[in-house]
Amino acid sequence: MRTLFVILLFVAIGTAQPAFDVASVKPNTSGDRSSFKRTERNSLILQNWPLRRIILWAYDLKDYALTGPGWLASINFDINAKSDGPVAETQLRQMLKALLIERFRLKAHTAFQDKPAYALLTMKDGIKAKPTNDGSTITNDCDLSRFPQTTKLSCRHCSLDYLAEVLSGQLDSIVVNRSGVQATYAFTLEWSPDSSTGVAAASIFSALNEQLGLRLERRHAPISILVVESIAKTPAQN
Repeated sequence: MRTLFVILLFVAIGTAQPAFDVASVKPNTSGDRSSFKRTERNSLILQNWPLRRIILWAYDLKDYALTGPGWLASINFDINAKSDGPVAETQLRQMLKALLIERFRLKAHTAFQDKPAYALLTMKDGIKAKPTNDGSTITNDCDLSRFPQTTKLSCRHCSLDYLAEVLSGQLDSIVVNRSGVQATYAFTLEWSPDSSTGVAAASIFSALNEQLGLRLERRHAPISILVVESIAKTPAQN
């Protein structure tokens, strides 16, 4: 019996949600439109962040992947939190999740919804990019540069999953990798943004075709969504 108790205790400790050692959560009613984020090895500071944006960062989600009350985007908070030792950013996100559950009584679940999306696919002749076979453990090492007449994506190591994420941000639409390709590549991709909207126009499609041997196809795709069931507008006391 004692052995069983020790095993159960070990499992409980091993699966415990990481949490901040100390954390301050305060409403920000300044009306200021500016916001601020700083992460360090043992701390996280968010200033004037909407609650929706806090949830998105904690769960590492794109805006389209979160469903919840409309007021999440209209009430802002300042969070100043510290861990009892150095942690990676992924752990800071986990700790912020725990904070949302504890202070805001967040209850949420994931679900799949069919949404309009672009599928990233290879052209008939294959990918026109150099595979990175140098043994590096780096998976995504890219720089995005914006100029008045062109935008350039320079990648030394890039998976097509990550390229889909970058394209999603440029097109303001969901992009999913459906190529089946798991390799990483080195390449440079250049296209001309639409000067009237600031959003990448059709030229990004031809740039993918001509420079990388890839294409985007309009589809519906099952997308994982975080659904907020309930959350408090007023956090528990610090």
